[in-house]
Amino acid sequence: MLKQYTLFLVICISFSIIFLSTNTPFSYSVYDDENISYWHYSDAKWWSEGKISDVKFQKSLIVLLETHTDLSQNLSNEFSIPPWFSYTAKWFSENKISNDVYASAITYLYNENLLKISNSSIINTSLEYSSTDIPLIQTFEKNVDLFSASLLNKDVVLMNDGSTRYVDVQFDFIPENIKIYETLINTSNSVVIIPTFTFTAYTEPGFYTFYRGECDQEFHGKLFRDDDCLTVPINFDKPIDFTASTLGLNILHLLDYPFITDVDVDKNPEILLNYDKVIVLHNEYVTEKMFDAITSHPNIVYLYPNALYAEISVNYDDDTISLIRGHNYPEPTIRNGFDWIYDNSNLEYNIECVDWKFEPISNGHMLNCYPEYAMYSDELLLKTLNDL
Repeated sequence: MLKQYTLFLVICISFSIIFLSTNTPFSYSVYDDENISYWHYSDAKWWSEGKISDVKFQKSLIVLLETHTDLSQNLSNEFSIPPWFSYTAKWFSENKISNDVYASAITYLYNENLLKISNSSIINTSLEYSSTDIPLIQTFEKNVDLFSASLLNKDVVLMNDGSTRYVDVQFDFIPENIKIYETLINTSNSVVIIPTFTFTAYTEPGFYTFYRGECDQEFHGKLFRDDDCLTVPINFDKPIDFTASTLGLNILHLLDYPFITDVDVDKNPEILLNYDKVIVLHNEYVTEKMFDAITSHPNIVYLYPNALYAEISVNYDDDTISLIRGHNYPEPTIRNGFDWIYDNSNLEYNIECVDWKFEPISNGHMLNCYPEYAMYSDELLLKTLNDL
């Protein structure tokens, strides 16, 4: 009875926190004790909406729990989590409860044996999510000592030629740079749009398989035809790799910028009106509703070139996207799918960002280079982004 009462009290307190923070979202900063990477936010969001499996979400919980409790105390052969926790995960992904409250709730559930973690999953996840500190590569006269960086085992890809490629890098604050961060951390009513649709378009087999003329071939035991490559399942993993703005995404999360996904915008275009500033990443593939919502907002920062380049449609019954127009489809002469007058796709190959500039346009500003490497090393760029 005491345990049930304690759990009831925790739930009541959580609801009180959420109610009090509805109009004033939590503001996280470098001084927060708990730093949770964006990939966990992504997993929490999609799991709460039933888009990723319990098994996948279990990995996120294991990584978080490993820093807070002894995972050998409640060994189990199964994974189970209270159904109501989906609400907590959703509120967490929407920044309605703090990192500390969320981590404490998970730790409490595990310690009280209300959350069961599979022992075999603990072992496998510990290997997959093992972290190694890495030096950042000097890029175009930027400050690579602005943040520390680490690499998870799961984010190292072995290429066919024997080389390795990093598809994601985790960042953290360096105590000596605290004064610098004070001018970089988000201080405005801003939001960042996560490029889930674009990440999906680049997932193989998909649109780029079609562009290369390689659709009529076998992928993982299934024969794909042209039409198959133009309608693909939405990839609900955390966006990774250069084309999905993964480094910029991780840095902006670290600097306390709130996030919504392009799925959120497509389903509810009016959501953008809640923010004074909207930051667009490499959102290359968007729906017509997204295009209209973004181009009609009064203050958009087009942080990456080649945004709003191709039109797609979304089928939420089977969670797929389909290419409609753009990128030389359905006619070779078609480039921008919306015939957008501010198309700046020619600038996406300028990755040095040495002479960067935010060019003013009718509804905001456009950066004149692809800033993926500058995002973790250019202090002035990050400060200017905060000030716009």
